[in-house]
Amino acid sequence: MQMSMREPLDDAVHGAGPTITLRQIGAAIARRKRTVILCTLLGAVAAYAMATTVRSKYAAEVALISDASLSGIVEQQFGDPARQADPSATQTIVETIGSNIIIRRAIGSLPEDILQKLRSDANVDEQMATAVLPEGSAPEALETLETSLISRFMASGLEVNNSGQSYTIYVRYRASDPLVAAAVANAVASAYLTYLAELKRNGYATSLANLARELTTLKAELQNAERTAQTMREQMRLLAARSEALTGRQQDEAIAQSAELFSRQREAEREAEAAAVVYERLLLNERDVQSRIDAPQLNVYLFAPAVVPTRPSGFNAKPAILLLGVLAGFLIGTSIALMRRRETAPKPGAASASVRP
Repeated sequence: MQMSMREPLDDAVHGAGPTITLRQIGAAIARRKRTVILCTLLGAVAAYAMATTVRSKYAAEVALISDASLSGIVEQQFGDPARQADPSATQTIVETIGSNIIIRRAIGSLPEDILQKLRSDANVDEQMATAVLPEGSAPEALETLETSLISRFMASGLEVNNSGQSYTIYVRYRASDPLVAAAVANAVASAYLTYLAELKRNGYATSLANLARELTTLKAELQNAERTAQTMREQMRLLAARSEALTGRQQDEAIAQSAELFSRQREAEREAEAAAVVYERLLLNERDVQSRIDAPQLNVYLFAPAVVPTRPSGFNAKPAILLLGVLAGFLIGTSIALMRRRETAPKPGAASASVRP
C-alpha cells in the first residue's frame, strides 16, 4: 500500500509521464490499422526506390603464379636449379601489378564497349567538362586527362593480394557490370605479363648489344694473337733452316735467338688460346640471349583467367534496405496511432468532475 502511494507522488514530483504497455500499443494499432498499414506501405515504397539506386557489385578474379619454377607449375629451361625463394619477390609483384603504368596499359588493351562503360561509371564527361585546361590545349592533353580519370577509377576497384604463404597472386576487380569486371581483371593481368616480357626483352637486347661489342674487340685481339703466333712459327722455321749452315759463334747466337723466338711464340699461342676460350664462351652467351629474346621466359605465369561472374559479390544491401524501410514505416504508423489515442483519451480531471453529484 505504501509503494502504491509513493509511485504517483514520485511521478508527480519528477514529472514522469504515464507508461505505455504492450496491450495499449496493440489496441492503438488495432484501432488505427489503416494508418499503420499505410505508413508501412509508404516506408516499403520509399525503401524500394532507394534500393533501386544501389548498384550491385560483381567481382572477377585472375590467379597468377609468382614463381612458377619453384612452385613446380612449370620447368624452366634456363635458370639456377639451386635458387632459393625470396619472400619479398612475390610482394614486389603484388605492389607493381597495381601501378599506374600497368593500369594505363590495360586501358589501352580494353575493347571500345568496355571503355564506354568505364567512362560512364567514372563520369568522365562531367569531370572533363568541369576541368580547367590551358587555352589551345592539344587533343593529346584531353586524351591524357581522360586516361588519367579512367585509370583513377579503375584503381579504386582493383585489388591485388597474396596470402604471404604461397606463390598465388589474386588480381580482383569489382564493377557494377560483370562483363566489365572480367574484362578489366584479365586486361590488368595481361598488361603486367606483357610489360614484364618487354622489360626482359629490353634487358636481353642490351646484353646482346654489349656482347656484340665485346665479341668485336675480342675477335680483333684473337686475330692479332694468332697472327703473332704464326709469325713466330715462321721465324723459328727460317731460323732453323739457316742455323744448319752456321758454325761456331754464329751457331750459338742462332740458338739464343731461337730460344727467344720460341718463348715469344709460346706466349702468343697462350694468348691466342685464352682469347679463343673467352671468344667461344661469349659466342655461346650470344646464342643463348638470342634464343631468349624472341620468347622470354617469365617467372610469373597466368594460372586461371577471370570468368564473367554470375552473382553479385559481397553484402547485398537491397534486402536490408527494404526491411529497414518496412520497419521504419511500421514504427512511424504505430507512433501516429499512439499519439492519436492519447489525444482522444479522456483527461483524469474531466472524468472526476463528471462523477461528482
